[in-house]
Amino acid sequence: MLNLEELTLYLSVLRNNSTYVDDNELYDDVLKYMPRLNKFTFNIHTYVSCYRSIDLPSNIDIRNSFIRRGCPSIDAWTDEKFILSRNNCHVYSLPYEFDDFLFMTNCFQGGRFDKVRKVSFYDDYSLEHQFFTIISEAFPFLHCLIIHNSSPLTNNQNHTSKSISLNHLAVLDILDAHIDYVVQFLSDKILVYFV
Repeated sequence: MLNLEELTLYLSVLRNNSTYVDDNELYDDVLKYMPRLNKFTFNIHTYVSCYRSIDLPSNIDIRNSFIRRGCPSIDAWTDEKFILSRNNCHVYSLPYEFDDFLFMTNCFQGGRFDKVRKVSFYDDYSLEHQFFTIISEAFPFLHCLIIHNSSPLTNNQNHTSKSISLNHLAVLDILDAHIDYVVQFLSDKILVYFV
């Protein structure tokens, strides 16, 4: 691997009683063995399961650690708190070069992901109408949407905001989701054009 000049890494890690994969671990375990690396494209998802109290880095901590390491074009988001003793972190290079974004939660802040065709949500907090507005703007060419969330909507009567357009959606998997999501996607506020 000493002569490797380009690396594309799509990694999902499950950890017990530990913290997220960060820049130090990535550098110490992988990147320092690639001195000729010129291009590094990555999406790293860490799922932490923890039944004791640990301090996890914030979005800002994660971003700054990668910037200090010389990766200025990155973004990151973490769950704001442990939910049922688990937490998620995503850190990825920009522009985002992958065609899917998996294991998303309602802590996603948005962005622009023109290449993404598949998004999956696994969350225990409800995904409100405003959140789907963010999704429709962030993923304009979304083809497949998977929702695994058994929590009912907390604000399902307040659909006075703008309509949501998912013009390229062909697959909507809400099999393991609360009935509120079915109702929300059948409402006139979310425009789905199945191709």
